[in-house]
Amino acid sequence: MNLTELTSESEILDLIGKNSKYPIKAGNILSRLGLDKKYKRSLKRLLAELIQKRKLKKIRGGRYVAVDFSTDQKPENQSYTKNIKNHKRLICSFVKRDDNYYLKPRINSFGRIRVNKEDFKELKNNSLIVVENDNNKNRDFNPNKINYSILGKVGDYIAESRALYTEYNLKDTFAHSVRKELGNIGFKIDENELKRRKDLRELLIFTIDNDDARDYDDAVGIKKTKSGYKLFVSIADVSYYVKKGSSLDNEARKRATSIYLPRKVFPMLPEKLSNDLCSLVPYQDRFTKTAEIDFARDGSVNNYNVYRSIIKSAARLSYSDVNSMLEKRGRVKETDLEILKGLKLMRELYNKLKSKRVKEGEIDLDVPEAELLRDEKGEVIDIVKAKRGISNCIIEQFMIEANTAVASFIFNKDIPSIYRVHDKPEQESIIELIQNLKELGISINDNGDTKHTLNAIAEKGKNSSLSGVVNIMILRSLKRALYTTKSNGHFGLSLEHYTHFTSPIRRYPDLVVHRIIDSILDKQGTNYQKSKLENIASHCSDREKVADEIEREAMNLERTFLMRAYIGKEFKAVVISVLSFGVFVELEEKFSEGFIHRRSIPQGIETLKMGQRIRVRIKNADFERRRITLDLLSSD
Repeated sequence: MNLTELTSESEILDLIGKNSKYPIKAGNILSRLGLDKKYKRSLKRLLAELIQKRKLKKIRGGRYVAVDFSTDQKPENQSYTKNIKNHKRLICSFVKRDDNYYLKPRINSFGRIRVNKEDFKELKNNSLIVVENDNNKNRDFNPNKINYSILGKVGDYIAESRALYTEYNLKDTFAHSVRKELGNIGFKIDENELKRRKDLRELLIFTIDNDDARDYDDAVGIKKTKSGYKLFVSIADVSYYVKKGSSLDNEARKRATSIYLPRKVFPMLPEKLSNDLCSLVPYQDRFTKTAEIDFARDGSVNNYNVYRSIIKSAARLSYSDVNSMLEKRGRVKETDLEILKGLKLMRELYNKLKSKRVKEGEIDLDVPEAELLRDEKGEVIDIVKAKRGISNCIIEQFMIEANTAVASFIFNKDIPSIYRVHDKPEQESIIELIQNLKELGISINDNGDTKHTLNAIAEKGKNSSLSGVVNIMILRSLKRALYTTKSNGHFGLSLEHYTHFTSPIRRYPDLVVHRIIDSILDKQGTNYQKSKLENIASHCSDREKVADEIEREAMNLERTFLMRAYIGKEFKAVVISVLSFGVFVELEEKFSEGFIHRRSIPQGIETLKMGQRIRVRIKNADFERRRITLDLLSSD
C-alpha cells in the first residue's frame, strides 16, 4: 500500500496548518498520522511537491510550516475556478466594489469571483452566503449559474455560527427512519430483564457533571471495606436501546461522537435517548452497566467485575456543588450528609490512586481549558481559564479506573474489541522538545526514560512563569491517542490496557464496547469481526479529530466576537508559536490567542522566540479566519 492510499494532501496540510502551530518534522507528521516510518521517504517527496505548490515552506532543522495566503491577491475567475469545481459547498461573502460585484470564498487559496449583480438581486454588500455548486461535473465553472442560500451578514454572530455549522456539515436533526424507530422505544421493566441485572437501586449512587450538562451517562458510588474500598461506576446502558444494525445505530456510527459547542450541541443520539431514557436522571430507575472495582488501602486493584445493573441515582450534583461541599463552604443539608460522607471517601481513594498513577509514570499535565462567562442575557462577557476543582479530578480518575477494568475484562477473554491507544512519542520529538526548552532557559537532562523526562519537564513547567507554553510544547511532542483493535497500551496514562466505556451516549466506540460486554455476559462469543472493528475504530478516530477541530473553531469564534470590543486596546502577551508567516501569542489578561502577521512586526525588533513576553494592540477581529489580529508594540 502506498502513502497516497493512507493519507492525502489535505490531511497533511490540515495537520501542519490548523492542528499544529509549531514547525514539524517529517517523522513527527508520520507519527501523528499513525503511519509507519517506512513511508518517510514517500512523505518527503509529497512534502516537496507541496512546497512547489506554495502550500508549505521548509525551515531550519528540516521542519515544515504552512504558508499563509491571508494577504495574497489571487486573479479573478481564472486558475482557481477549476479547484472550485471540487467543492460542492462554499461559504462566500458578497462584496460590492464601485460598480463591480464579487463572491469571495472563505478558502485562503481562492480569490474573488466576479459576478453579475442581476443574478444576485437579493444580496446586500457583505452578505454571507453558502454556495451549492451543482455544476461541479461541468468542464467550466459558471459563477452566475449556482444555487445559494443566505446565512446573514458578515460579522453577525448567528450568521458566522451558521457558516461554521455549514462548513463542517453539522446536523442537529435526524432522518425519518431514525425518528420512526425512536417512536417505538420506551422504558419498561419486566421480570426477565431484571433477572439479567444486578439491582443497585438501594446503593447510594449519584451523578457529578458540569453545571449545564443535560445528558448524564455515568454515576458513582463507594463503600469502605475491610481491605480498602469498593468503587461502583455505573454507565448508561445505551446498547439496550440502540440495536446493532438499526437506523439509530447506523446514524450514531456515522456521527461517531457528539459535538459540544459553546451555544449548541450536535448529539450522536436523539434527545429522547441522550437526555431522557438513557440519561441517569435522579430518582428514576435506569438500566446501566457497572464496573465494580475492589481497591486495597494503598489504591492497588484487588479485583474487579463488570455486569449489567439497574440503579436509581440519589442526586444530580455539579462539580461546583461537590467542590463547595468538600471545601466546607456553607452549611450542608441534613439530607446530604450521607452524600458528603461518600464524597469524602471518594476524595480519600482518589488521592491514593493519583499518587500511585504518578509513581507508575502517568504524564501529569495541567492544561487549562477555556470557560465562557456570560451575563444574565446569556451573552459572553469574558473567557477565562477554567478552574479544575477536586470534583473534576475525582470523576476523571474514576472513569479512567472503570475504562481500565473493562479493557482488562475484555482483553482476558481474547475476543476482538476496540481499545484506546496512545503510543510512545518518537525520540526525535523528545530531543526537539528539549532543544526548544533550552531556548526558554529550561534545562532538562534526558536519561533515556521518556516518561521520567516528560514528567520532569512538566514539574519544571509548574514552577515556571511559562507553565502554559511548556505544557503546550509537551502536548505537541506527544502522539495523538486513537482507536484500534490492538491493545498496545496508553503511554500518557502508563496503562497496559485501556478502552473507552464510560460515555456511550456521546461516543460510538463506547457503545461498541458495551455490545462486546453483552456478548461476553451472554456467553455468545464475538458479535463483531475484527476487520469490522478496525473500520469502526479508524472512522471514529477520524471523526474525533474533526470534532476537536470544530470545537476549537467554535471557541475561536467566541473569542473573536468578545475581543471585537477591545479593538485598539493594549495587552501584555506571551509568544506561543513562531511560524514563517507570523507569530501566535496568548494574551495575559484574557485567555485568548492572537496573531501577528510578519508584516506587522516593526523593523528593529529582534526575532521573536517562544515564551517571550511582548506588548500588543488589538488590530482587528477576523471573522473569516476566526482569529484576533494584533500589532506588535514592543518586546521584552
